Amino acid sequence: LPLGVVPVGTANVLAREIGMPRDADAAAAVLAAGRTRPVAVGRCDGRRFLLFVGVGVDGAIVRRLAEVRTGTLGKHKWLGPLLHTVWHSPRSRLTATLADGEVLEDLSSVLVTRVASYGGIMRLPEARLDSGLLHVLAFRMRSRSAWLWHVLRATAGRLRAGPHLAVRATTAVRIDGRAPYQIDGDFGGSSPAAIDLAPAPARVYA
Repeated sequence: LPLGVVPVGTANVLAREIGMPRDADAAAAVLAAGRTRPVAVGRCDGRRFLLFVGVGVDGAIVRRLAEVRTGTLGKHKWLGPLLHTVWHSPRSRLTATLADGEVLEDLSSVLVTRVASYGGIMRLPEARLDSGLLHVLAFRMRSRSAWLWHVLRATAGRLRAGPHLAVRATTAVRIDGRAPYQIDGDFGGSSPAAIDLAPAPARVYA
C-alpha cells in the first residue's frame, strides 16, 4: 500500500524531501491526486527505516532525549540533549564495514542516512533520497570543540568530507563496537548493527 505523509511533526524531514506542502489541506490534495514515487527502504537488524540510523554520538543524543523528554517536541528541545552529549564526549570506538569490503576504523560516530536534511536544520553532504543507496557519514573527531564546529558547519550547509569525516555510498554496512543508536529519531538500542536495503521500495505519495 502507498504511504501518505501529512507534515504535522517537528522537523517533517521526509515531507520536506518529497516536496509535501506544509498546509494540511494542500497535503490532503496531494494524497487525493494519487501520484506516488518509489523510496528505498533501509533496514537495521531487520527494523525498517526511511531516513537514517545514527550510531555513537547521534544515538546518545536521542537516548538522552528519551530520558528527559516531557510532552511534545520542538526543535529547541533537542539543544539540551545535544549539548549534554557533546559535553560528556562519548568515547566510542567503532568500525564500519561496507558492502564492497572497505573498512573504516577508529570511528567515534556513524550516521547512515537516506536524506540530505538532519532535523530540518542541518545539511548532510552527498546524500539524496532518490539515489537508492545508503549514505554513510563516518566521523573520527572526539573533542568537544571539533564536534561543535562540525555541528555549526552542518547547520550552515558546509559540512564536507575531510580528515575527520569520511563519506561513502553503499548498499549495506555493518557497524561494530559498542555504542547507542537511533532509528528515524527513536532510540534503538546498542551496536553492533547490520544495515542494508530492503529488496522492494516503498511507494510514497508525492
